[in-house]
Amino acid sequence: MVNQSSVDVTKGKIKKSAFLVVTGDKEKFKDFIVLRSRTTGDKIPLTDDGVVITEKLANMLGVRSGDYINLNTGDGRKAKAKVMGIAENYLQHYIYMSSSLYEKLFDKKIASNEILSKITSSSNSIEDKLSQRILKSPAVMTVNFISSVKKTFQDVVNNLLSVVLVLIVSAGTLAFVVLYNLTNINITERIRELATMKVLGFYDDEVSMYVMRENFILTVIGILLGFVMGIFLHRYLMTTVEVEILMFGRNIEPMSFLYSALITIGFSILVSIVVHFQLKKVDMVQSLKSPEID
Repeated sequence: MVNQSSVDVTKGKIKKSAFLVVTGDKEKFKDFIVLRSRTTGDKIPLTDDGVVITEKLANMLGVRSGDYINLNTGDGRKAKAKVMGIAENYLQHYIYMSSSLYEKLFDKKIASNEILSKITSSSNSIEDKLSQRILKSPAVMTVNFISSVKKTFQDVVNNLLSVVLVLIVSAGTLAFVVLYNLTNINITERIRELATMKVLGFYDDEVSMYVMRENFILTVIGILLGFVMGIFLHRYLMTTVEVEILMFGRNIEPMSFLYSALITIGFSILVSIVVHFQLKKVDMVQSLKSPEID
């Protein structure tokens, strides 16, 4: 049994709206709402000394653990609460508080208006039947399922996948064009040198490796720089595309670095293959006869 209501939260001149969730049983509350730090993964205890707020709300207010925030309820009651922890959350803004602290801050008894519960199995049909049965009670106004909230969030993420795909294809195409142009310019400027190597008896593979070795070095440098710059670019993109009530993940999985490196190497290999056939067509006689420009 909890109480959930809408409150205005202020810190300095910044004012935001959030849901205030008050529980009278802090231990049982842990079975339904997990309060933990996103960066460390440590559980955040709900105490009578302060409140726990969600991460996006903390970022918008510019507060950290130990700071104070001002709360204004719908009936005009105001209070100042200490932030004891910042919890991981990705949709909407929440402030979690114990009933003892609520009664102390607002000098008002708290009454429950929401029931948190778990069902043993979940499907659309089961949820529909269950909600219809519950809504027959005159004491119930609405029934919400976490699965519907999850689906809404997942739809937003899926819509972003097309944007990510466009970025990957664009970046890959740019890498291909840059590497190809650099290699093409390199070959054009050193055509007499490459032709001389062929005259001296170098095989096509040896001539290609003579040029491709430089591309390989450039590719490795680009990958290493991309790892560093990609972290900042990812953070910028995630904060830019977010709306006020939504937060995307800030963590980058190690496999993402591996995939990006493999994609870059793949485009580099593709350039090497194209240039290799181009080098096989180098006319040794014409190249050696071409005038050298000072």
